[in-house]
Amino acid sequence: MNLWISVPSIVIPEPITSTSSKGSDDIRRRIFLAYSSTAETTAESILPRLKTNVLEAEDLAAIALRPLLTDRYSDWTPNVFLDCCSSATIGDSSHATELAKTMELTTALPYTFGGQGGTEVIQAFQFLQNIEQEMNREAILCASQKAIPSGNGFHDKEFPVAEAVAAIAISMSPLAFAKSFRVVSTASTHRIGDWQDGLGDILDEVLEHAGTAKEGIEWSIAHRFSDSFLQAAREALPHAKWLVRELYPEFNFGCADPLISLQNLFVAMPRPPIGTGVIWFVGKLNSVGVILINAHSVSLWNRYISEKPPYV
Repeated sequence: MNLWISVPSIVIPEPITSTSSKGSDDIRRRIFLAYSSTAETTAESILPRLKTNVLEAEDLAAIALRPLLTDRYSDWTPNVFLDCCSSATIGDSSHATELAKTMELTTALPYTFGGQGGTEVIQAFQFLQNIEQEMNREAILCASQKAIPSGNGFHDKEFPVAEAVAAIAISMSPLAFAKSFRVVSTASTHRIGDWQDGLGDILDEVLEHAGTAKEGIEWSIAHRFSDSFLQAAREALPHAKWLVRELYPEFNFGCADPLISLQNLFVAMPRPPIGTGVIWFVGKLNSVGVILINAHSVSLWNRYISEKPPYV
């Protein structure tokens, strides 16, 4: 897979307490009640979370996308816009088209991925990989989540759902971005049985596609979905360096969650791991996905900056 991605641009609203948000959540609560099979757990399921009363989800997406459309990527022009939303859609279904107009992405074809509660980014990558080969697959991807649990397929032991947006630029050329991750392979499935068996099978698939041995995986980032999922992801690669973000690790940001971890870890760490790692995504109805990614370029850049002596 000849795709490179930029370091994610992320936006997370300021945290608010559960008591201060109850009065403004009538619409979200009614949606949850309509689609949930466990309506009696509504209050606990949607709170606490991160949200803002000032900006809408579209505003947050625009803030995350804007840094990717500046002059520093002057040689890169996206012709595909991938809009991923892991929560229920409120209002007009043409969210991708409207957001593309807002960001003046006039030459980018908009596509929307949703309804999986966390694995939409994987679906977007697989779609991009399989579109017409002659098409220049320069793309921009926006992953967002509103704090509206679907109710179906989610359980009490999972982390509280929170609002956030992450955006990445995608290119077929490694020279498009100064700091870039190389996407080596992707895979997705619906697990049958426990987490350990499901993650083991999909890991074998993505490694086979990449021609990489399990021992060659140096680091692992997992979607902050639940303790049981995190434990299974860690056991799937016991030798790999386990990376946990310091930024709100107690919340699940949906399909944006692993991208937020990627940004936080590789920007904040003075010596991030060099080499190939895996990023785990998980969604409702037992959907799970994994991206095999090489961080060589970003890691070397960060190490150079951190080890360079200060100016005097």
